[in-house]
Amino acid sequence: MTPQHGSWVALIRGIGPSTHKKMSMAQLRAGCVAAGFTDVRTILATGNVVFASDLPESENHRVVTGVIAAHDLHNDVFLRRPNDLRQVVSEDPFPDAAIERPNHMLVLFMATVPSPAHIAAVEGFDGPERIKVRGRETYIDYRDGVGKSKLTPVRLEKLLGQPGTARNWNTVKKLVNETSGSSDNA
Repeated sequence: MTPQHGSWVALIRGIGPSTHKKMSMAQLRAGCVAAGFTDVRTILATGNVVFASDLPESENHRVVTGVIAAHDLHNDVFLRRPNDLRQVVSEDPFPDAAIERPNHMLVLFMATVPSPAHIAAVEGFDGPERIKVRGRETYIDYRDGVGKSKLTPVRLEKLLGQPGTARNWNTVKKLVNETSGSSDNA
C-alpha cells in the first residue's frame, strides 16, 4: 500500500459526558500517541481527534476504533482529511442557516455515500427541516430547533440507511480553523 502521510480528523460518534467516565480526551490523545500517531490533539470534548499518520484510511480507522475499544467503548468512527472538511464548508447549501442559527445547522458525517433511494427519502422528509445530501455528508437545517424536531438521529439514520455522527456548524467551522495549517499529504 502507498503511504498516505498527512493529517486526519477522526469524528467519533456518541462521545459526551457519559463516555468521559470511561475515556477522557487526555486518555484518547494518549492512546492515539501510543498507537503511533503524531501531532495528536483533540478539539472540543465531543470526540474530534486530529492526528498525522502514514497509514491508509482503513488502518487509521482500525487504530482509532481500537483505542476507544480499549476503554470499553464501541462508538462508530468516521475519518476525514482537513481538505474534506474545507469542502464541507465550501459546499454549504444553507448559508443563511450557517449565519443565523449555526447551532441548529448540523452536518451528519457518514462512511459511504447513501443510495439514490436513501437520498430521496431523507431529502423528501416532510418536516420544517431543510435537508441536503452531498456525498458522504448530510446537511440539516433544524429551523425550529433540534430538540423539537421529529427528525431524530434514529429516524435520520433509518432514512439514510446507515449510521453517522453529527456536528453543528460551529463545530465544523472550528475543526476547519484548527486544521487550516494541516497538510492532507506531506
